[in-house]
Amino acid sequence: MEVKNVLVQLEKCTGGLLENIPDRSEPLDIHVNHQVGIEQLEGGTEVVYHLHTEVGPRPSSLFYLQIDQSIHVAFTDPVSLDRVREMAYDLASQGANALSLLIANLTRELIGTAIMVPPQLNQREFKVL
Repeated sequence: MEVKNVLVQLEKCTGGLLENIPDRSEPLDIHVNHQVGIEQLEGGTEVVYHLHTEVGPRPSSLFYLQIDQSIHVAFTDPVSLDRVREMAYDLASQGANALSLLIANLTRELIGTAIMVPPQLNQREFKVL
C-alpha cells in the first residue's frame, strides 16, 4: 500500500477577540489541540481526515481560533479502517504547514502579534474521534 495522492483543503476558519485581557507582564500560554474524524470512502482506497484545530491562550483570554481542514488521501490499494486510524497522525500532519502559516497570519490580524506554532501537529493534544 502506497499513498498515491494527498489534497489538503481549508474548510472553515473562525476566530475572534475575547473581552478577557491577560496581564501583559505575563507570557501567553498558547494551547493548540487537534481532533480528527475519519471518513473512509467506498472501495477503501480513499480516506478523508477531517482535522479540527483549536488555538488560544490558557486560561481563555484575548483571542480564540478554530480551524477545520480536510486531508483527502488516495492509496494505491484498499486500506483497512484500523490501519487508517493508525496512520491518522502522520497523514493529518500533511496540513500542518498551512495551519502554521494560517495561525501566524490570523493572530497578527487579531492581536497585532504573529504567533508562530511549529509546522507540525501537537501530538500530545491529537485525538482520533
